[in-house]
Amino acid sequence: MNVKPDPIPGSGVWTEIGFMIQSARQKTEEKSSSAQVRIAHESKADSDKINPAYTRLVIQVDLSPGETVEVDLSLVGKQIRTSMMASDPLWCDHAQSELPSFTDALQSLGYNLKDVQIGVGDPRPFGGITKALSGDTLMTVNIEV
Repeated sequence: MNVKPDPIPGSGVWTEIGFMIQSARQKTEEKSSSAQVRIAHESKADSDKINPAYTRLVIQVDLSPGETVEVDLSLVGKQIRTSMMASDPLWCDHAQSELPSFTDALQSLGYNLKDVQIGVGDPRPFGGITKALSGDTLMTVNIEV
């Protein structure tokens, strides 16, 4: 049964989408990674639409057991605050080196990167997706960037 999530007082409601991802270099038989996208929206009696000018977008990927990367984007108007946390310092180094191109990309879309925090730590765990052990095939979408 689908049940509307309980809002956290003062924080609105989170819509969550879980899915599996796989690198374009991986073979189909290789293990996929669990990922989750959480989007915050206000909980009003008349509407629970997502306001793109005032929301949070959290993307979390379990790369392997014990290795998770989380990116949290907070949007207010055309300003964005970003927090990135990873369990492996190497991912933090990659994020730091990509920061100038990330800033440029946001500016080309009309956004201003106001604050960035990059740190080593363990993101809050989320319930991963369990692939059925039977021979059932999961629906896949091939998105290459």
